[in-house]
Amino acid sequence: MSIVGLRKWVHKGNIFRWIMGILAAVLAFGIAWMGLGGGVGSKNSPGHGESAVSVIATVNGKPIDSAVFEGRYQDYLAQQSGSISGVDDSRLNEAELRLGVFQVEYVRWQVLNEIVNEKLTAKAAEQAGLSVSGRELSTEVEKTVDADMKQIRYRILGDYKGKDIDNAFSLAWDRTHPGETLDMLKTNVEKKVDASTDQIQDGLLGKKLIDKMTAGIDTSEQALKASYDEVGYRQITIGTGKRSQVQAESRAKEIAELLKNGGSFAQLAKEDSDDPLKNKGGFQEPIPLSSIRDKAISDAFSRMKPGDLSAPLKTQAGFVIVKLESKQSRLPKDFDDPKKHKTYKDQFENMAKSKVQQDIYMGIQKTGKVEYLDPEMKACSILFQFSGGDPKSTMIKAIAEFKKALTGAKEARTLSRIYAQLAMLNQQMSSPAMSPKKEDQDKYRKAEKDAIDSALESTESPELRLMLADLLIKGKQYDEAVKQLSLVSDNSYNDPNTHRQILAKYMQMSKDGYTEADKLIAAENKWLSEEAQREKEQAAAMAQPVSKPAAKPGAAKTHK
Repeated sequence: MSIVGLRKWVHKGNIFRWIMGILAAVLAFGIAWMGLGGGVGSKNSPGHGESAVSVIATVNGKPIDSAVFEGRYQDYLAQQSGSISGVDDSRLNEAELRLGVFQVEYVRWQVLNEIVNEKLTAKAAEQAGLSVSGRELSTEVEKTVDADMKQIRYRILGDYKGKDIDNAFSLAWDRTHPGETLDMLKTNVEKKVDASTDQIQDGLLGKKLIDKMTAGIDTSEQALKASYDEVGYRQITIGTGKRSQVQAESRAKEIAELLKNGGSFAQLAKEDSDDPLKNKGGFQEPIPLSSIRDKAISDAFSRMKPGDLSAPLKTQAGFVIVKLESKQSRLPKDFDDPKKHKTYKDQFENMAKSKVQQDIYMGIQKTGKVEYLDPEMKACSILFQFSGGDPKSTMIKAIAEFKKALTGAKEARTLSRIYAQLAMLNQQMSSPAMSPKKEDQDKYRKAEKDAIDSALESTESPELRLMLADLLIKGKQYDEAVKQLSLVSDNSYNDPNTHRQILAKYMQMSKDGYTEADKLIAAENKWLSEEAQREKEQAAAMAQPVSKPAAKPGAAKTHK
């Protein structure tokens, strides 16, 4: 699901609010790259996780092996946890607990999506006549081995600045890994990298494609200055969601002709546009030109003057007609400072390349054929690629696929994450936003509780217990809700945010007339107050300057 789509649904109080939370958590966690840098290799490399099928997905008919996917996922967790030797089952569980039971599924989906994008980009590169030579691949393999070894060295030595760093690394490794020499370590790294040559080749092809597509970007001084222009405009979008591309282009041309002949832009926007600005007559208040992600539109504005009307522009959303209302330069005051100017230029070039890359990825995702064979990942694709339509039918489809994924699932962590998703989906299906009938609401709440109970048999999760407490409060089972909230409180001794959630639930129970709630509220407020004081004292202690050691009694001063 796109960020824009998520914001739209969240703004409406939509049931996909929880997906926004998952996205935010994962983005904060740093899921920018799922590559080879995370650990020497997981146990039973390339992956020892449990998947329902041996081939998790196909991209243009080519398989993505489940073991390869699990290996990449575990490498990511190892990278985030700072593990050198990969993740065994206990470390895997710890890493997933840190993520949170709901975020795990999205992280797994992102790992798979990264592999899919690599395959799609590599295919697009081949279609563009690009290739990777044997020498290029060998060189990149050597670079990857060297990068992995340096990363492991950094994890062992940190910011060591000594002269003989290789000897220091060897001594530290021998001390921390008795019985395993550095040569053995390098051999393991080489084996891991050799098993990933397809991934490295796909990465090289993707880089070549991006380099080719970004080679013609205008990075002149004029373009740099233009990027600081602030533009106000009107737009009409004729989307391709409900019509074919030919139909969309034809209608856009008709509207463009009406505008040329004096038609009201605001009126036509209200009647025909397929984007949210239609309710404002297509008007967008002034924004930085650099913030406009669609290259076709930003390029058009760079050439236009206030009052100009564009021809229909082909974009990812369909065909867009824009009218420039205002343009004003917002150059920074220190723009001509040499050091600042270089920073501004670097930022501009990176942003320009990012726009091109986004266009590439969106284009290949539309033309490539991806099929998810694993029911769990198919359910994720239904949820996380949701871009409009009926949310109820979308969730029903996802629930059906998650239920299929339970068939044959045995590992506790697999069961817990699937049941967690089923609990969340059933919670949303019972929400007032879905306008369920009373019997349907009861059915979904029962399904939610059953899923939570099943998940808690496989894992301990404050998020799930908080959900269960919510259900119990709705059913006026306050004593049972208190038991769940007490468990959460006991397991969240250093987590103020969780205690605030507990406090909110006790306050709801007090509002409902539960007589014991006031004492519980007082206890939580006391904990939060004491925790705030502890944090304040800790911050003050850290801010204190480090005092120099006192001179020894009788020590004489030396004078030159």
